[in-house]
Amino acid sequence: MIAAEDLMRKYSAETTALVLACRVFLGTASENELGGFCKKNRIDWPLFYKMAKVHHIRPVVNKAIANITTDDATKQQLQADCRLIALRNFEHYKELLRLHALFQQGGVVVVPYKGSSYCLQFYGDLSQRESSDLDFLMQYSMDDLEILERLFEEQGYANLSEVPANFKVYYFEHVREFKFAKFEEGQRKFLAEFHSSLNDAVFETSTPISNDYLFADLQEQDMNGYKIKALSPTKHLIAMLSHHGVREQWTALKNLVDIAVAIKNGDSINWDVVVTASHQYGFYKVLGMGVGMISDLLGIEPPVAIERDRELAPWMNKLFLRHTYTTDRSWLYNFSLKLKSKDSVGAQAKILLNHLLYAGRPSVLDYKFVALPRPLFFLYILIKPIRKMSKGSK
Repeated sequence: MIAAEDLMRKYSAETTALVLACRVFLGTASENELGGFCKKNRIDWPLFYKMAKVHHIRPVVNKAIANITTDDATKQQLQADCRLIALRNFEHYKELLRLHALFQQGGVVVVPYKGSSYCLQFYGDLSQRESSDLDFLMQYSMDDLEILERLFEEQGYANLSEVPANFKVYYFEHVREFKFAKFEEGQRKFLAEFHSSLNDAVFETSTPISNDYLFADLQEQDMNGYKIKALSPTKHLIAMLSHHGVREQWTALKNLVDIAVAIKNGDSINWDVVVTASHQYGFYKVLGMGVGMISDLLGIEPPVAIERDRELAPWMNKLFLRHTYTTDRSWLYNFSLKLKSKDSVGAQAKILLNHLLYAGRPSVLDYKFVALPRPLFFLYILIKPIRKMSKGSK
């Protein structure tokens, strides 16, 4: 675990205090260590708060600094935020149960992941994790999608996909998620996302993790006496490694804390299965990067040996400059990091090839601009630039 003094020299007092707060939450540092550091060093508390918010770890930080002398305004703001987070999480929890009952009645098999399900599985407390959406995994099925569209329309949700009927089959084959939102007084209250695959085969990995694999050993999860089918702890961890590592590239402390909490509290996780999946689906290097950062920053170790990536600097810098946006946030920079995180040159080549092939695929905007029959979709590689140059196109 990197010493606080070394973090301070390389980054800042606020970054170091934030990492120490995460360590206190996880039990790898004491409140005295955090309190002593904050007393010894000058902390810009408004910046510290901003960083906690940007990294989506306000409940973690709020709990860690509860008994520590800090700036009163910052502590009060965190407490107020966390009351709202706890209330919103509970509302999401109730909506999850309500929607799940409707899905069962409609005969649609969907499985929640992230959000309330992950929080209860590993944190054991709905108030301790920031969450924003209702995420579900589902099998690829146009019949199920049509049932979901009807159910959500009946429940007052808006379909955010806005896909033309004749384009829907193609869209669902190539786009892995559909979104529905519920608004109250002009504000979005709930966003429900349905994923037919965890990963984007173009932008994230050439070997997506299938929902069939994740659904192979579903377990009952008790939610206040209500039984739902949920991912096993092992498969849920694999899903989160894919999301936080492959997709997000470990760019928020929340990503690391989520996995650290699972390592610490997930006694039933089968780590042999996790490691095997990382090889099978091509994210062993991503796993090693995450485990290395969690070890260095948070002091949590998995119970099995996992090869650590030696070159973590690009990801560490991106993580700790998140709040300033001074890191090059261009598509090319982010894509270069994803290429570096691939397990092999072959995997890098596949991602590059998939990007080239993607250039000719029609988007919803392309299809709305000119609705071609599917045998002529290859012409969209010519139509795309025309659509983008046309007046009023987005």
